[in-house]
Amino acid sequence: MFPNPLNHLDMHRANTEEHERRAEHLRLLHNYNDTRRGKRARKGRSPQI
Repeated sequence: MFPNPLNHLDMHRANTEEHERRAEHLRLLHNYNDTRRGKRARKGRSPQI
């Protein structure tokens, strides 16, 4: 599947970094929603910044 194992590792590391960045972004969004409108923030709507 992956003829070059080093390539596979690089791709995996890139995916991990991308995932961490996305998770951090989501955490920031959730924090913003919680502080801005309390726990009853409506899901599925981006906050108005």
